[in-house]
Amino acid sequence: MSSLCGLAKVETHQAIHNSVTADLDAAMRLLRSSLQAGRHSEAYELAGAILAIWSERELWHAQAEEAELYRHIPAMSALHRDHDLMAQWVTEARTALEREDTVSALVMTRLEALSILLDTHNVQELEHLRISAGGTCASPAEPG
Repeated sequence: MSSLCGLAKVETHQAIHNSVTADLDAAMRLLRSSLQAGRHSEAYELAGAILAIWSERELWHAQAEEAELYRHIPAMSALHRDHDLMAQWVTEARTALEREDTVSALVMTRLEALSILLDTHNVQELEHLRISAGGTCASPAEPG
């Protein structure tokens, strides 16, 4: 029973990752297309929307993971550095976007780096969850 419960958590967690990643990937494709077509105003709006997804969904999710998940699976604490980098790069991209009032090379570099880091991070995180799925299925309030 506990393995089934753990598997359900993995599937739910993966669904959250897949949803955010799909939205970010689609927005990045639109951003690249806008830049290639010279639609700079549209690209600026898209970059802002991408950063909003990062702030409101992905970084929020990372905070929830750290508060509720990482403390129960000690091996996952190594992934904390990824969350720090994500937050830093989002801040750097947002600051550059606002300062330069355009989608600069720095903004694109940060957004591309965020995409790569997120993909790697999600794979590693789900591996840790799958490994831990064989453990207990206690709620976070219960001692495990």
